Amino acid sequence: MAKVQVYLPDALQKEVRSKLPKLNVSAVLQKALEEKLAEQRRLAAMDKAIRSYEREFGRITDAQMDAAVERMRRTARHPNAPRTRPKRRAA
Repeated sequence: MAKVQVYLPDALQKEVRSKLPKLNVSAVLQKALEEKLAEQRRLAAMDKAIRSYEREFGRITDAQMDAAVERMRRTARHPNAPRTRPKRRAA
């Protein structure tokens, strides 16, 4: 495994050490970097998909983007909202 140096502001290092003395900083930083790389891979895949779509169908317009955002807002469910089940039909 490679070893790297990470520089933290003094105040951050002191606060971490005082409030989280048993924190495995190396593990936290590894996880954060893995998540950042995964995010970059997702963004690259989305960019590739959009370019492919636009090559086939033409550039996505602002109006299309606005309409898509509005559809998403109308159909989005708050993550903490209770799930509702469809009503059953009477037999």
